[in-house]
Amino acid sequence: MVCVAARYLGVVAVHKWAIVVAGREVNRVLAASVPRLRVSWQRLVAHDLSKLSRAELMPYAWHFADRARDVTRRTGCG
Repeated sequence: MVCVAARYLGVVAVHKWAIVVAGREVNRVLAASVPRLRVSWQRLVAHDLSKLSRAELMPYAWHFADRARDVTRRTGCG
């Protein structure tokens, strides 16, 4: 169970990083065309934050673990 949660937390961390990078690019493009319009850092960081809540963490982790059973077998984790 710990391995499943750890793997999922890694996926969430990469997703959060990608959202921030994409948001910076969106803000760069918007600054050139519509200077008053931008995506706030607060919104970028808060995006999908509920995935780390007690109610969603393990259900999502198990959902994605079921999709990656072959990876679990290859890594010996789980």
